[in-house]
Amino acid sequence: MVISTVVTTRRKFIRSGVAQTPSEARRRERAIAGTDAAMAVAFLNMKKSRAVQNVLEIRQQLADLAAMADALRGEKRQFQASDIGAQHKHLASLHGFDQRLQEVNRRLASYTFVPMVACTSFDTYRWCYQSAPKSQRGPIVPVSDGSLTVAVGESQAATALARLFARAELRTVHLCDNCRANWHIAPRSIDRFCSKECRENWHTKSPNYAEKRREIQKRYRDNLKRTK
Repeated sequence: MVISTVVTTRRKFIRSGVAQTPSEARRRERAIAGTDAAMAVAFLNMKKSRAVQNVLEIRQQLADLAAMADALRGEKRQFQASDIGAQHKHLASLHGFDQRLQEVNRRLASYTFVPMVACTSFDTYRWCYQSAPKSQRGPIVPVSDGSLTVAVGESQAATALARLFARAELRTVHLCDNCRANWHIAPRSIDRFCSKECRENWHTKSPNYAEKRREIQKRYRDNLKRTK
């Protein structure tokens, strides 16, 4: 099965089709974003190799590009139209941004795909256009929901990151703040850890952890006294 025909929603992979309503289209977008994040995370968590390093570098380049865009938006809001010096500085920043954008696109150009059409439903015979890697290279990781498994290689992982970047969702592929070794899917900004163990370990190392624990225990004892 070609990976681009598969989306996931509520942790289940389904075949994509044509959205019938705006709400369904939004649901599909969220589902596709979840699939892209799952593919990228699975590939980045593989044993380190040149292919994994390539995808890591692409993610960093995309993150840098997003940060530059944010800075340019803020810069443009601050300067006055009459401030010639600020305008020149902004133009220089724009030039640097364009250079970085070209670097990213040159990197992505190394991945080649071929056009395909796919039947998304054998009940309604709906069709969709898609693309598939012209050739696989490097390691492959299976991504499964328990009932359907798809193969993800360097090309799919890199393009999944590019799609997430285009939807301003690159942050959903997040490196654990505690172990700094495992990537995980972070739908929310507060999803900072790859596991419960890492989350607890992080809070244990917090400077005010002992004080918080004392306060929790005090409230617990006070509650016990009230219930007696």
